Amino acid sequence: MRTRVQRYILAVEAFLAIFLAKIIFMFFSPRLRARTFGHPFVDSPREIPPQHQTQARQIRNILQSIKRRFPWFLQNCVVEAIAGKTMLDRRAIPYTLYIGFRPSTKKPERRLDGHAWVRSGEVIVTGAPIHQGFEVVSYYGAKRK
Repeated sequence: MRTRVQRYILAVEAFLAIFLAKIIFMFFSPRLRARTFGHPFVDSPREIPPQHQTQARQIRNILQSIKRRFPWFLQNCVVEAIAGKTMLDRRAIPYTLYIGFRPSTKKPERRLDGHAWVRSGEVIVTGAPIHQGFEVVSYYGAKRK
C-alpha cells in the first residue's frame, strides 16, 4: 500500500469515521440518517481517474481489515457504508451509496432483508460480495461540479 505510517493514519481515520457513523445510526431517526447519505438518486460515474480507484481500494481494504480484526466494532452494513462514504467524500472521490432489499432467506419471521453498500467507480468499497441479489430501492451520491 503506502508507508506503514500512512496506513496507520488511514486506519485511525477509518475508526473515527466508523465511530461517527455509529453515532449517526444510533441517535438519528431514519429520515435524518438518510440526509447524511448524500443526494438522493444521484449516481456516480463508473469511470473515475486511476488515483481515485487506488484510494477507493485502499479505503475498502482498511475497512475490511478493521471488520476482520474487530468484528464487534463494525457489524452493521449501514454503519460501514456511512463510514466508507464519509472517507470517500472527504477526498472528493465520487461515490454512490445503495440501499437494497430482497426476500428474507435466513429469518422466516421477517419478510425482507436489507443491505447498504458503497460503490466508487467500479470498486465496491463496502458491502461486497453480498450486495449481489439485492434489489436497489434507493441510491445516494455526491453532487460534483
